[in-house]
Amino acid sequence: MKLMPIKKIGLVLCAIFFLLPVLSIGQPFQSIFANGDGTTEWVYVWGDEFGRHNDTIFVQKDTVVNGITYKKLVQSYYWQATGQLLREDINTGTVWGKTLQYFGHPDDTVERVIIRMDLNVGDTFDISNIRLHPGTYPDSFNVVDRIRYINGLKHIYFKGIYATYNEPYTLIEGVGPNMAILWKYAIKPAHAWSGGFYLLCSYKNGQKTGYENKAYGGTCWQYTKLDKPIDAQGDEITLYPLPARTVVNIESKTGQKIHKIQIINQTGKQIKEVTAPVITSLEIEELPAGYYYLKMCTTDGYLTTKSIIKS
Repeated sequence: MKLMPIKKIGLVLCAIFFLLPVLSIGQPFQSIFANGDGTTEWVYVWGDEFGRHNDTIFVQKDTVVNGITYKKLVQSYYWQATGQLLREDINTGTVWGKTLQYFGHPDDTVERVIIRMDLNVGDTFDISNIRLHPGTYPDSFNVVDRIRYINGLKHIYFKGIYATYNEPYTLIEGVGPNMAILWKYAIKPAHAWSGGFYLLCSYKNGQKTGYENKAYGGTCWQYTKLDKPIDAQGDEITLYPLPARTVVNIESKTGQKIHKIQIINQTGKQIKEVTAPVITSLEIEELPAGYYYLKMCTTDGYLTTKSIIKS
């Protein structure tokens, strides 16, 4: 067998090297939304003068505004962020956002770019309004510091450090910003407190994505809106049958919609988590027989804990 001369091998390798960028052009980024009619949601924490709270953002439906198709986002509690619209171009990984409400600044309802996944090291991008640590880097037109690929998805890290959570502002392909999808929901005056939006987890079709928050060690539900459970004044959530072998049905007498359930065993270890826009039944067939706690969160941000017996 005749071997290729070293000089020719070098030329071939050089050609491949220079062709790689060309071949990669036009390759789409992973969408931040679930495919088709699938569910998409982001769980985040935010703060106000009363403390910190969890909230969940859902893609409610497609809607057309001025001839442009958007995804309309709704959330369970934070009233100031209602009416958020997003649209996306997966070829460049660009996401535009706008609100349908006026919050006191002329630009509040203007469409703005909130994500760009085609950025490279040294590129600038306007990440104002997120409250960086003073002196770490200017808010506006921050510079991309580094890029990593984790599980095949592009992560873009900026130079400024987010004051509340002591980590760089990051864009995650297929997920969005680590400061929650609504970080640019409205223009804030320089003296205003931003509320500390921070992404805890994201879900597509009820399945958790690979994003793991650092501030809370990956925990998806850190705070609740009230200190007391939703059934403190009466038994508003009913589970049946009990004991159960395969499925536990969930019924609310007051219309509360269960959005997330964590199954916890008697040692306090979480062994399963289920999330969906509305959960009306829970499959438990794979669980060993025994006693379990169900930590349930509603779409309004309330929390209750129930117990079940798996037969």
